[in-house]
Amino acid sequence: MIRDTSNCGMKELHNLTAAPKAFIQEAYTQRNRAALIIFSDSEHRGYGNLLFTEIVDYALGRVVRTDAKRNPRSGNAIRAFAWSPDYAAVGRYLTPKTAKRPAVAGKRRRAAR
Repeated sequence: MIRDTSNCGMKELHNLTAAPKAFIQEAYTQRNRAALIIFSDSEHRGYGNLLFTEIVDYALGRVVRTDAKRNPRSGNAIRAFAWSPDYAAVGRYLTPKTAKRPAVAGKRRRAAR
């Protein structure tokens, strides 16, 4: 799902066929984290566009999206994305929140004797 590029500071997400959280999790758990992660998608609402929205909605770093361009080989309109992850924010996003106990109204009852 994530592969190296010739630049050690950049990785590429490919085969985006799952929910965005799976790719964000993989990016976070990589042994050698990247400063920049690139991915692409068709112009339509595919997994790349969903990942872009998730990154923006949860403030998981800076992400840039290109305008749609026509692929001369397939004729499909595609977009490219470049994401610079904020790994601290990604860690908070992936960590389940601790369940808080609801506040008890009034005083505690004494145990029956």
